[in-house]
Amino acid sequence: MRLYGTSKLAKFAEAHPSSRGPLATWQLEVEEATWSGPDAVRARYLTAVVEPIRVVFNIKDLYKIDVTTRFERGVLLVENVWAVTLAPALRRSANSAAMGSRA
Repeated sequence: MRLYGTSKLAKFAEAHPSSRGPLATWQLEVEEATWSGPDAVRARYLTAVVEPIRVVFNIKDLYKIDVTTRFERGVLLVENVWAVTLAPALRRSANSAAMGSRA
């Protein structure tokens, strides 16, 4: 896929250095992908919110990348990137649930 708006990824990574690795990995995967439509994205990114012309990717439950898609042209445009923030108590609760906490 051709990925446009990568300057937004770079700017975000500059402000959030810990995001560099995950965002770079995502960018490489997207640029190597040949998605024909929304179902192909869903098959690879199970937690993505996929609509016909828009996808919000969930990267490691830490970052979100909102893109506009034109699958017929093989194009994605990065619209926005942001960090997911949880209050510490919610983060502990989410981690406990994910690990199958034992009472």
